[in-house]
Amino acid sequence: MSDTRHRKSPVFEETYRRYLGEIAALDLAKRAPILGGRLDGDGLILSLYNQAYRISGGAIQTIEGSAASDAARIILAQYVLQCPNRVPAVDDSWQPYRSFKDAAPLVSYVQTNAINRIEVQCAGKTGLLVERAQAMGARLQANPSFDVSCIFDALYRIKIMLNFNDADEMIPSACNLLFNSSACYFLDMECVAVLATMLAAMLLADGGRHVPPGD
Repeated sequence: MSDTRHRKSPVFEETYRRYLGEIAALDLAKRAPILGGRLDGDGLILSLYNQAYRISGGAIQTIEGSAASDAARIILAQYVLQCPNRVPAVDDSWQPYRSFKDAAPLVSYVQTNAINRIEVQCAGKTGLLVERAQAMGARLQANPSFDVSCIFDALYRIKIMLNFNDADEMIPSACNLLFNSSACYFLDMECVAVLATMLAAMLLADGGRHVPPGD
């Protein structure tokens, strides 16, 4: 059976090539410390969910040279292109996706493709959830209000806290995702939504491998 996930649409390829052209014109050395990356020749090494990628004007790929997923390409390109001139001086508190400005059109998308998927597919599997979270570099939190609470470094400047309570005889399983409030300075809300659905896909796929949201 052929894998249609690797058939790139002309529109995606055009957008991707345009992003690469814009990245090629940037001074990556100035952006590296703000984004939490390091220079590598004409490229920048960044981590996305504990996986290192190399971003340059020529390509966005893993540091081993493998092709990055479409979602990873877009997120990493936008993270570099939208980099602010300085780290925002804000109170970096936790907040749900719906609380961000401009998030409204995608609140249902995040709920359906990230939060609900985790609630349903991780019910009765808290041990496996913890195992996969730690494999992705998550830091477990001691929070008596939840069966599982952990923080993921989606990107150096964007953190996601996952809180999960397993089902019991009376109450179904419940999950919430919280984001550091400064995330909106580094990515638009569409990309932040994709980070959430990517997190769910990686947690739920065998071996923590990414699959497209909704599969």
